[in-house]
Amino acid sequence: MSEPVRSTVHVLTGQRLTDGVIVYRTAEGAWSESFWDGERVDAPTVRDARVAHEQAAQRLIITGIYALEVGLTAQGAPVLSMRERLRAEGASAARVRLGYPP
Repeated sequence: MSEPVRSTVHVLTGQRLTDGVIVYRTAEGAWSESFWDGERVDAPTVRDARVAHEQAAQRLIITGIYALEVGLTAQGAPVLSMRERLRAEGASAARVRLGYPP
């Protein structure tokens, strides 16, 4: 049985227009392909301001920017929805995990 979620934070995510790769906004304001590089934001006002800013600033580079909710266990381990787990792992990693060829 999985650990219960103790708190939630948000990570900004979107999709790069040039190649369709899922990206995550880092604390430095850059975009990374790794979920683990994504900045965890817990203040709703900061989250909303960053989403609005990035949607305007990145409109020709990153599309579909939104703040995904990440549950955290007591030990700080992230708990993602199935959709976000698939996005974070990538389609081919999920296929291999399910027993399909890459």
